[in-house]
Amino acid sequence: MPLHHFIATPIAKSPVYDKLMAHVQAQSDSSDDKDAVQKIEIPFEKFYGIGTFPVNTTDELYRDAIIKACRELYDFDLTPYYYPNVEGLDSSNDKKQHLFDVTDLTASKSQMHRQSFKRDMHKLREHNRNSHSSYFYIFIRPVQILVIAGLLGYALYLAALYEYGNAFPEDEPQESQEDHGGRGGRGGDDYGY
Repeated sequence: MPLHHFIATPIAKSPVYDKLMAHVQAQSDSSDDKDAVQKIEIPFEKFYGIGTFPVNTTDELYRDAIIKACRELYDFDLTPYYYPNVEGLDSSNDKKQHLFDVTDLTASKSQMHRQSFKRDMHKLREHNRNSHSSYFYIFIRPVQILVIAGLLGYALYLAALYEYGNAFPEDEPQESQEDHGGRGGRGGDDYGY
């Protein structure tokens, strides 16, 4: 079971807020540390199973842990505020006091991690959508390079042919037809007599 870290913050309109703030201020005034306390946060821990947990909750499930942590941290007892009738705890459970807002730091960190993971996956999908796959670079790119190289070679060949003409004679020169005299390639005059 993982250990969850919580912070309980007193509600400004709760009956415990002013008394707890005055108690903490009196403690800080009597100690050497003269820094004024602006915000009261009571950290506590609780073991929970695997699952999805809300980040912000009420103090309904964490009363005993908050009472214990406040007693240890500020030396202030919250029992009379949560359980007004100590003898009849069963009757006081019917009227539940909401004194603190609780933040699950572990769930908050997990939620931030999930949101970061979703953002990274969204960026990766956008990148994959706008870029070529590895198959493009393995199969299609070499074919493109060969076609471009072939076209360049053919263009260079045509340019050389235009520049230098037919530098290499063929097997049968073209002058052989002129030696036989005339159009038909036979001797004599044009009328065939």
